[in-house]
Amino acid sequence: MFKKTLLALTVASLSCAANAGTIYPAVTDSVITAADFTVTPAAAEALGADGALAGGDDNCDVAATDLSVTLGNTGNGEGGNNDAVSNANQTGIFDSATSVTMDGAGTCDAIQADVITTAPISSSIEAAQNTLVPVTASLVAGIGGYDVGDTLTFNLTGATIDTANSPAPTLTSNEAGIVINVLDITTTTVRFTVDATSNKVSGLGILNLGGVNLDATGLSTSTEVSLSSFATNTSGTQFDVTAAAVVADLVPQYSTEVTTAMDGVIDVSLDRQSLEDVGATDTAGTGEAVDNDTLVLTTTLDATGTTVTPSTITFTFGGDFTWLETVANTSDDSVAATDAEVLLYLDTTQTAAFLTGGTDDAMTAASLNEDMDELTITASAGSNVVDGTHTFIFEVPGQADTSPVLVESDYTVNMTVNDATASPNTITMNAGTVDAGAWTLNGSVVTIPYMPFDDNTAVILRHTNTGVQTGDVSVRYMLEGVSSDWVSVGVVTSSSRGVQNIRDAVMNAITADAGVDSGKVAIEITTNVPSADVTVYAAYKVRDEQDRGFVGTFGQHGSAQ
Repeated sequence: MFKKTLLALTVASLSCAANAGTIYPAVTDSVITAADFTVTPAAAEALGADGALAGGDDNCDVAATDLSVTLGNTGNGEGGNNDAVSNANQTGIFDSATSVTMDGAGTCDAIQADVITTAPISSSIEAAQNTLVPVTASLVAGIGGYDVGDTLTFNLTGATIDTANSPAPTLTSNEAGIVINVLDITTTTVRFTVDATSNKVSGLGILNLGGVNLDATGLSTSTEVSLSSFATNTSGTQFDVTAAAVVADLVPQYSTEVTTAMDGVIDVSLDRQSLEDVGATDTAGTGEAVDNDTLVLTTTLDATGTTVTPSTITFTFGGDFTWLETVANTSDDSVAATDAEVLLYLDTTQTAAFLTGGTDDAMTAASLNEDMDELTITASAGSNVVDGTHTFIFEVPGQADTSPVLVESDYTVNMTVNDATASPNTITMNAGTVDAGAWTLNGSVVTIPYMPFDDNTAVILRHTNTGVQTGDVSVRYMLEGVSSDWVSVGVVTSSSRGVQNIRDAVMNAITADAGVDSGKVAIEITTNVPSADVTVYAAYKVRDEQDRGFVGTFGQHGSAQ
């Protein structure tokens, strides 16, 4: 007897669990209408010649076909054009499946399944931190429904409830005579009770939660907001316990990615003042001009629910921008380029348009920091919408006496979007910092950190090219005690496959340019051939001694990298 009782209790508990309530982001209570059928008034159509439900000239067979279901309970005089098709959707009660079922001679009930929204609404984290972002959900009651006096408790996880801006939570039903009142609210819980004047909430009754707003304080990354519930009867027994369901996503409003990266190749044969046109191998394609480098950002609006209205966009580029300061600074070389000068160069002086939005975003301001490693661009969000793409073209002047020397550099870009609220209450939406590409040299670069030279010291420099390409060899130097800046002497010789003594070409160019015949010098040797092909051996010998001073082997096969 005990075993039978235990088994009965187990089956009952499993049955209750299988028929408990369910929470969804939303459930739409459907109603069958004439629009759900082929409504051309004709005797052969589902709704007959009058095109109306329950007209007496309907066809239940065709009605089932129109709704893509099989007619149920057949054998009741269905077919022909003398049936009556009726709407059998239950108002406020969950209809799980579409059906057409004969319920008498020549009459049938049609039900359109209620529409379940399973995907949570994605709202902006930034909106939830600054404005009202509602969380809504639908609870489909378990098969027992809810009686007068039952308490319904909803628990929220993933974010908290903004209690100050949720003064009147609601739980409503389309069923007639349902009255549900709020009991209390905390940052994680809302409780309701079925009022004494209310009808019983039917099994599978649909209850819609409203009037609850989220608080996303402290959140910065995508967060799922989940809701669960349970009912408590007047005896204090919990029942109808639902599983947690994700009803909302809080996400950063925007994200950005680089779809065309900066990939400028600095031409060492043109004194490092020019960017090559590398043609089809360039990510911007063959249309990219010499001395231009293109960057394309693609931005996505990731929030589809509540969002913040954008007003301005800020792009912050990290990398070497000493070249930009030089070309933009037209007023006073002893003072850094002003914001106005930087904007003038980018917006007017350079031939190509610096910033082109996908639709109507436009540059309004530009600035360069004192260290010349951060360029900030401000743009307007035209029509209060952030364009999906932004194309930037970085244009250098090219080889000329007054042109700056370009430097190898990695680049990054950060994108933020701001609303129109005045500081300090401006809402800032960070779309992220991404790798924007790099500028590289079109050859091998080796640096010899130390080389003494004078009448009693013989410099030894051997250049080995193991490849098949021939290219120019250019030199920059830095004299100890004279300058901390690299000084270029340009192309001093050319390199082809084999071992080559480059001492005279290099040292003669340095001493002639510097106007000295002794000292200690750092030497940078650039060869316009693949870097994997070049090694430079560096040493020196004091003429009145037998010992040789070994500096190192530099390059692909060198001992010093």
